[in-house]
Amino acid sequence: MDWDTLIAALVGALIGISSSLITLFVNHYFQRKHDDRKRKWELEDRAINRHLEFRDINLKHAQELLDSYFHEIQELCATEILLIHTENIEALRPSPDNESEKIKLTLKQISSLTAFDNIELGNLAVELASLYNEELENRLYIMSMIESSDDFDKQVLVAKVREFGERAISIMSKIQVELDKLTETAL
Repeated sequence: MDWDTLIAALVGALIGISSSLITLFVNHYFQRKHDDRKRKWELEDRAINRHLEFRDINLKHAQELLDSYFHEIQELCATEILLIHTENIEALRPSPDNESEKIKLTLKQISSLTAFDNIELGNLAVELASLYNEELENRLYIMSMIESSDDFDKQVLVAKVREFGERAISIMSKIQVELDKLTETAL
């Protein structure tokens, strides 16, 4: 074998080896880039799914809270109307601990409605809680009027209680609309 053939064979082998190494390096580089991009997408998807899951849990809790408020408001109105008509305070007197617990719970539960960063929903929740707490105080006022045997117009008091119920239901309807909007945007 002469030197020219040997050099040509070595150059050919070097070109083959170097092209194989370059191909291997480029393939590794792009495969790694592809894997990194895929991993990044998976992490983003997980974060989005966690956010949506958290949002769904909050929406469910807010709906349960709204249902609870509806039940509490109906119970409060019925109790007040019964109190006005029967004037039997002892049978309907709430315990002071129970009343203060209801107020604390009401204020605490507002935070679940304000967690959505929806200003309208937050304002409505605060308005509903305020209205509910005012009516709890109104019940104490009605009871004090009955205890002191003051003359009072039952129809006026019943009308006020019904007005409270209508306002509360109106606010709860608006809250439901806001929750429905949030549910639609979550999908």
